[in-house]
Amino acid sequence: MTTLTDRYEAGVEKAGVRAEPLRFRYVPREVLEDGGVYPAHIVLEPRDLIVCYLETTYAAEQALKEPDGLFGRETEHSMAMRSLLLAAPDLLGALKAICSEFAQTHPLIVAGRAAIAKATTPEPSHD
Repeated sequence: MTTLTDRYEAGVEKAGVRAEPLRFRYVPREVLEDGGVYPAHIVLEPRDLIVCYLETTYAAEQALKEPDGLFGRETEHSMAMRSLLLAAPDLLGALKAICSEFAQTHPLIVAGRAAIAKATTPEPSHD
C-alpha cells in the first residue's frame, strides 16, 4: 500500500513535471442547499482531494443547531490539531532535510528518522 505522498510524487515523476510541495488547505463546515451539512475537512491542493475530516457529520449538524454548545465551540486543541495537519507536509520536508545533513548516529537524528518512517509508512490494511 502506498501513502498519499508516494502517490503524489509518483504522479509528478510520471508526468515529467517539477514536483511542487504538498499544500493542504482547511475547508470549514458548509450548509448545503438541501439543509444538510458538510463537515470541516482538510484538502490537498490544487485538486481539492480530501485528506481528512476534522469532525463527523453529526458533530457538524449539532454545531449548527447549538453554536455555543459542545460541538459548536472550536477549542484550543482543535485549532492546534488543524494547524499541525496543515503544516505536516512542510514539517516532514524539513525533518527529511535535517536528517540527511547530520550524523546518522546522533539520538535526535535517529528519532527524526523514526518519525519520518512512521509518517511515510502506511498502516497495514485491516480487511
